[in-house]
Amino acid sequence: MGGNADMKIRWKYYLRKDRSRSIRAEIVRTYWDKVMQKARSQTVAYLTTIQEKHLNNPIKRELFWQIVDRKFTLLLIPVREELRLRLKLSEKVPRPGKFMPAGATRRHREGPSLESSCTSASSYKQGEADTETPSVAEIVAELNELLRRISKNK
Repeated sequence: MGGNADMKIRWKYYLRKDRSRSIRAEIVRTYWDKVMQKARSQTVAYLTTIQEKHLNNPIKRELFWQIVDRKFTLLLIPVREELRLRLKLSEKVPRPGKFMPAGATRRHREGPSLESSCTSASSYKQGEADTETPSVAEIVAELNELLRRISKNK
């Protein structure tokens, strides 16, 4: 996307008819408009929406991440930028269970397995807490390790 453009996650909040709030995740590119002499934002991609009341529900979070993984598969974003955006997404909507950067590299674009979705669903139905959600420090450490391996293979 070039050195003079910066991508980030924009969160938009919408009030639904039932008075609950939905949160929409978009990738936005910020750039300098030379003609108008000011910063501009351009929506690169709409990722998905999750209801605010479902942020603690591992099943809904798994569905959110499956859609996000599919969208990232279609986007032509550099790997480092993609990992940075995924980290920002996970700060607001953590992946259920152990952090597995599904789709983090172009070679591994399969996303979460059906088996992991089923175990998340069954543990949620049984009333078990989602205790395996990692801290931001663990996610950053794993992403740094991934980046080290990627740059080593080049």
